[in-house]
Amino acid sequence: INVAVQAMIMVDCAARDWHAHTHVMGSYRPTSWAVNESFLGFVERSFPPSLDMDEEAISDALDESNALKAWKLKKRLGIEITPTDNLAHHLLYDPRHNKLYVFHHVAFLKAHLELSADTLGVGCKIKESLKIGTLPPQLLIETLHSLQSIIFPSTDGRSRLLLEQLIRRKLFDSECAEYDGYRRFRGLPEDFTYKYWGDRIVKLNEVMARRVPRNKFSRWLYWQTSDGNALMIALLALLITIVLGVLSLGVACFQTWIAWQAWRSPV
Repeated sequence: INVAVQAMIMVDCAARDWHAHTHVMGSYRPTSWAVNESFLGFVERSFPPSLDMDEEAISDALDESNALKAWKLKKRLGIEITPTDNLAHHLLYDPRHNKLYVFHHVAFLKAHLELSADTLGVGCKIKESLKIGTLPPQLLIETLHSLQSIIFPSTDGRSRLLLEQLIRRKLFDSECAEYDGYRRFRGLPEDFTYKYWGDRIVKLNEVMARRVPRNKFSRWLYWQTSDGNALMIALLALLITIVLGVLSLGVACFQTWIAWQAWRSPV
């Protein structure tokens, strides 16, 4: 069953079987096809829309996506761009290993986009697209756009060079370098924005803005001093200040006592 599902929608329907129960990658947890769950339910759970993310934040992140070119991610943050065969992992950033997972099977995306180009609207739901054996055009277009216009834009020579290296060394799909991708879908609205990968683009943009240090020790120190630990650090600093104050007061009292003893009993 897993092989059939992977061939149809490029998602591992037994992903949780290969990982520990506590395994997470950023905010993502592996998804498996649950017992008594419909196929539609599993697919919808695998590709949840970015409902929790403000549309303005997504729009701003897309406007600033020039900072997310492949060579910038690699040079400035030391991020390793890693191919994934699981579409649900696209644009997942793993802060622990400093990796960005990119779905690279462009031939699959193009073929499914061709299948739906004349029959489905860009805003159709997963239920409608599955009826003809494909994924929603919106999801396919976002994946192609993020890959070929943001991470590896055709107009950026350094990113294209890096893509060619990944095709040779990491077996990226060679069609990644064929830049006709999302443009195959006719009737794309001018106000097109991300509905599925928006939250991941925003988070990746935040990573670039924070400029997480490259080496392991510096990254560990950075995460230990991040906003999540700010209160703890402030309390620790306050405690240290109090302890030093008490010690200073004790030393001052002791010095005063010695001076008083010397005045009281001069030699």
